This record gives sequence, C-alpha cells and structure tokens, in this order.
Amino acid sequence: MARPLDEDEEAERRAGWWGRFFRGTVSSVLVCGMAIWALSVYVLPPPQIPSDPADQEAAATPTVIAGIEVSDKPAYSAPDPEAGSQPAEEALGPIQLAGPAVTVNSTAFSAEPGTPLIAVVFHDAAADPLLHPAMFSLDLPLTIGVIAGKDGDRVTARTAWDAGYEVLAELPVVAEGQGGGVLLEYGLGQEETGDRTAALMRRLPMAVAASRTPEAVAPPNAEVLNGIDSALAPHGFGYVDVGVGPDEQSTARAAGLISPIAVSRFSIPADATAADAHAILDRAAADAARRGSAVVFATPGEDVFLALQLWGGEGSEETARLAPLSAVVARQGGG
Repeated sequence: MARPLDEDEEAERRAGWWGRFFRGTVSSVLVCGMAIWALSVYVLPPPQIPSDPADQEAAATPTVIAGIEVSDKPAYSAPDPEAGSQPAEEALGPIQLAGPAVTVNSTAFSAEPGTPLIAVVFHDAAADPLLHPAMFSLDLPLTIGVIAGKDGDRVTARTAWDAGYEVLAELPVVAEGQGGGVLLEYGLGQEETGDRTAALMRRLPMAVAASRTPEAVAPPNAEVLNGIDSALAPHGFGYVDVGVGPDEQSTARAAGLISPIAVSRFSIPADATAADAHAILDRAAADAARRGSAVVFATPGEDVFLALQLWGGEGSEETARLAPLSAVVARQGGG
C-alpha cells in the first residue's frame, strides 16, 4: 500500500502540476501565434491600403494620343482556333490628325537625295515586353511594328511613341471564316474590310503606316486591299506591302491603292544570329542601292539588336543609311 503524502510533499506535488499546466499553456499560445503569423504572411492576401482619391482620379483619366483616347484593353486577343468568335471591337472615336499620318506622325530625319535608305521594322514588338528596355534604348531610327488589337498593342505603341520611334500598325489577316470581331480575313468584301480596318487603326492613330502581318499566308486580293485603302487613305496612312520577291510586282500597287506604298522584300527571322542579321542587312543595302530604298522586317531579339548596332554605325552610311519608315514610304511613294 502507498504511503500517504505529508503536507510538504502534497504541496510540492501540486506546485509541479501547476508548473506543467502553465508551461503547456504558454507553449500552446506560442504555437498558435506562430501558426497565425505564418498564415497571414504566406497564405492570406496582404491588407489593402486605402488609395488616395487623387490617385484614383489620375488612374481614371484617359491618355489621349493624336486626338483619341488610348486604352490598354485589346479589341481582341490572339485568335483561338477553338473559340467560335471574338469579342466585338471597342467603341472608339474618329481619328483626328493635323495632316497626313505619314507626315504628322513621322520622326525628324534628313538624308541626301541619292543616299540609299533602309527602314527596319520590328515585327510584333508587343510579343515580348522583356525586350523593350533594350529595344527602346537603341539610338537608331527604327520603326516599331505592333499588331493592332493584340494584347499590349497600345502600351507598346505608346512607349515607342514616347521614346521617339515611328509606329507601324500590323493588320492581322486570317483565313476566311476565322476572323470574327475586327480581324481581317481573306474573302471579306470591300466595305466590311474597310470597317474592320478603321476599327483597328483607331487603336493606333500614332502609326505612320499599316501593313498585313508577315505570317499571312498570301497577300490579300484586290477587293480586300481596296477595303484596307478606304480606311487608310482619308487619314494619310501609308501601306507597306510585305513579302514581295525581288522580281515580283507589288500586289498593292497592282490594285491601284491611293495610299502611298512601300515594299518590303527582306525579313530577319526569330532564329537569326547576329551574323545572319548582318548578312540580310547587307543584301537589303545592295537592293536599296539599286532601287533607292528597302524595308526589312525583323523579329526583335538580342542578336538582331547587336547586328543593328554594328551595321548601323558610321561606316554603313557609305552604302546605305538606316531610316524611319516614313522616309522610305515618302521615297517609294505610290509609283
């Protein structure tokens, strides 16, 4: 049989029990506190700081470029083959320019009349925003091509505009029946093509000219081209006919467009090395020496940037000069 505890032993036992209880309680509180802290830091969203009404008003104020409000919201996203149709275009106001776009939206440039000119257009420059810091820091008269209506079109165009570059609106042309929204497509009538082109150009009123995207499988027919021209000509936008072979006639010129027309016979692909890009620029310079000017479409990339910096130095001016697109459009004109 166990010996009964005396008063001192009983007091010591009770003190030990209360000590264990106290230590357990403190440990539980600390564990719960740590759990709540971890939940608030790693799981729950941070608390929202009330914004200043002045900041809200500034954010709600639209940006206006060349007479129209500029929104970052795209008229449509890139075509989804599984989607039945695309959203309708935004309701934008009319384009208001102080003169022909190819003149009032151009950057300052001068060259001797007999100097061969080469315009380099960065195709789909909105596709990779990570390249923008390097692209917009190039101290060269380049042109930024933006696919009208694609995600990031206005942000990229506005950044290019602010950095002193010219802008080319690339018009997406897709297969018949695959358009929807404001996409252009083969087989459209002239009136519908004109309406969709106008909707796309209202997104990029700071452009000097428009072209179809180089990925289009074939140049548009005369009806589609005339529909495009009906939207471009009233505002003085130029048109660049892309993918024209060395000995081919320009489809746009054959259609008799009113807009001033330039022709692009050269392109630098996405996988081109700096040496490849340099060689293509040399071929374009040789063509410009014969014809007076040339247009090169280039996919932006570090190798292309390097090639342009090397090629566009002072030594290159002996044979050809880099020039903004408006200078080449003005030289080639409509003839």
